[in-house]
Amino acid sequence: GGPNITGSLRDVRILREGKIFARIDMYDYILKGNSTDDRRLQNNDIVFVPSRVSTVGIRGEILRPGIYETLKDESLKDLISFSGGLEQTAYSFRAPIDRIVPFEERKRGESDRILIDVDMNEVMTGKKRIVLSDGDIVAIFPINDIMDNYVDIEGGGVERPGRYVLDDSIV
Repeated sequence: GGPNITGSLRDVRILREGKIFARIDMYDYILKGNSTDDRRLQNNDIVFVPSRVSTVGIRGEILRPGIYETLKDESLKDLISFSGGLEQTAYSFRAPIDRIVPFEERKRGESDRILIDVDMNEVMTGKKRIVLSDGDIVAIFPINDIMDNYVDIEGGGVERPGRYVLDDSIV
């Protein structure tokens, strides 16, 4: 049946003769189809699935919205990769991260939850690296449907009514 919701998919361990024989990141199989780390199980091997450490969510204009397990120091760019990448309709100038302030950083009388604004252009080009924290939820907004470079031509006296581009190329 595989790991349950509390089990890690990123650090499955094969124990052989009381020692860790192999560590397997199941995301290589699930998300990339990569089986280069396949290990053959032997009699008396133990497949140990530890508890997951950190999970983050991503929603909105992304190919596979959902909750993903992250390893220490994995970034927002890694999360976008896990989730299949941005939709063509993704707004690239702002993505908020809803973050629960970690226990050790909380202060009495201050908010336990913060919002972090991220410029997705900087993230996707590698100019800025955003490390994620357990419980983060990333929202990828859609672009507006508003266009401002057209004119609608209608009426009974128009041979071909419709929407036309409005720019300097029309003479």
